[in-house]
Amino acid sequence: MKFSSYAKIHELPDPRPKHHYSPSAFGWRVLKTVKTTQLLRDFKVLEHHAAVDAGAINALGCDAVLLHLCCFTNAPLLLKYLRTTSFWFCQEPTRSLFDTSEQLLDTGMGFCDRAYRRKLRSVEISCAKAAGTILCNSAFSREFILRSYGAYAVVCRLGVDTAKFVSSNVPKKNQVICWGPLWPDKGLDFIIRSVARIPLKQRPKVMFPWIRGSDDYRAELETVSKGLGVDIDLPKGLSDKDLLILIHESKVCVYAPHLEPLGLVPLEAMVAGLPVVGVREGGVRETVLDGVTGFLCGRNENEFADRILTLLEDDGFREQMGSDAAAYVRREWTWGQTITH
Repeated sequence: MKFSSYAKIHELPDPRPKHHYSPSAFGWRVLKTVKTTQLLRDFKVLEHHAAVDAGAINALGCDAVLLHLCCFTNAPLLLKYLRTTSFWFCQEPTRSLFDTSEQLLDTGMGFCDRAYRRKLRSVEISCAKAAGTILCNSAFSREFILRSYGAYAVVCRLGVDTAKFVSSNVPKKNQVICWGPLWPDKGLDFIIRSVARIPLKQRPKVMFPWIRGSDDYRAELETVSKGLGVDIDLPKGLSDKDLLILIHESKVCVYAPHLEPLGLVPLEAMVAGLPVVGVREGGVRETVLDGVTGFLCGRNENEFADRILTLLEDDGFREQMGSDAAAYVRREWTWGQTITH
């Protein structure tokens, strides 16, 4: 269903002039400076849009406004101008601006890039602090928000579609699965290296269905898997129906992103009857019950491989854990509970 079929969409024209940049004898450095300067000026345009939109929302007399992320500033500029009670659902602060390891990248940037990043950081903090209430997806995210913005957030658990992700009696194959975006921070290379440590006779195939991501990272994963003798498949753009077939055919969900704020993949896997083997960091520590609905371990390839092998070798234990996982998610992680939480 299109959004416009049940909600009115308000659009404002973009008043910015069309800029046409082309390299000249001044070189790329001058060109980059001009672009950065224009980006900084464009914040005034965004501020204008936010003020106009907020004024229209304030005039509606609504009880409250729920906001999600802004593709430009993460924390919406609207927050600075709203007079109506506001709730901003923050998935996580912008990692490249607030994560300590990411900030080290600043050292290799030029003056203009650093100035632009400082502006983005300042705007995100000021907008976040203007929110009436900040909602977030996990206790892990709540702590990241406090460190980044100096503001307290309220954890509002997300949920999964329990009518869509259901258990099935489809015959299992010797394969493990993880799905989602294909980016390096998802830790898929770690999964491949871990699976490579499983003896060849028991070694499962690894399925990585994806919709968007990096073709370069895909090529890297294929190279790594080939060198280690791991059979992988990376189907792109599967329908929901085809994805569910792969999930049901798999024995274990493997999950190893770096500091994921929450992660819906483990919840979707568990409600479909798959136990999860995950790296114990980020939000997955709040979704997977270690030893009950799956296993959590350090970012250690041998330990990760051992946990996978434990589930592959004992069908009864794996099936019981999958059944417990499905019951747990249906009890604790539904969208209905998200609304009433």
